[in-house]
Amino acid sequence: MNLADHPTVRRFQANAEERSAPPSIVDAAWLRHLCLDCGADTAGLVEISRPALDDQRDDILRYGPPTKPFRSFVSRMHRVPIRSPARSATHLEFHGTYDHAHEVAHQVVALEERGVRAMNSSAGLPMDPHSAPFSALLKPF
Repeated sequence: MNLADHPTVRRFQANAEERSAPPSIVDAAWLRHLCLDCGADTAGLVEISRPALDDQRDDILRYGPPTKPFRSFVSRMHRVPIRSPARSATHLEFHGTYDHAHEVAHQVVALEERGVRAMNSSAGLPMDPHSAPFSALLKPF
């Protein structure tokens, strides 16, 4: 079998237009549109130099040293399961939304394959809570 005839290779070649390079300057509108195309309900971009981030900048740069702007996007949760006293319903809704958010972020971070450095963090609590800004709240008594 010729490699070019393999179904995966053919699918990859057929989708070449969709994998076109991002614009030479990645602007907020283009990145927002990308997040929405990947499944986010809404998205925005924040410059790391914004004064409102003064108290968070050190932590942001610790986890993503080359950060200049960072993107934020929202995935909606359904109200009824979140308001339910049944923890199983709430748990399922949170985890389903986290999974969706991680999938959106994974697709956006694929920009790295196009020459744009990108990284995403966990939708839930960080895996390294003792070095996070709220670590004092997590220390044992």
